[in-house]
Amino acid sequence: LADCLPMLPSDTLVCHVPTAPKRIRIRGYDQSKLIAKELCKQKNLRNANIFSRVSNSRQLGASRQKRFDQVKMAYILKSSSLVKNKKIIIVDDVTTSGATLEFLAKTLKQAGAKSVSAVVFAQVLED
Repeated sequence: LADCLPMLPSDTLVCHVPTAPKRIRIRGYDQSKLIAKELCKQKNLRNANIFSRVSNSRQLGASRQKRFDQVKMAYILKSSSLVKNKKIIIVDDVTTSGATLEFLAKTLKQAGAKSVSAVVFAQVLED
């Protein structure tokens, strides 16, 4: 991912899409968080835990509409003051419908983020 990104201003914040707590307990790690940390290390950027995951609902296998409905109750912004006037990159491990990234980007913009972009490790193609 680092090789795919252009040169970024040093004040850019990088945040990850938090994995459901149940999945972290099963795996022993949050893959999006690990990807974000490594990206920050390679690009010399600041990693920030901006969102908390408050739901264990899995989106795997859910319809597009259900994904958009679930995401509204799955994440909360920890602090709007952290993102105000900041350029932010959201890191996700995989995207399918784009519901999560769309919701988080809107939340960040409403909290005053200057700009919001996303990078994704993989994409699931739906029929």
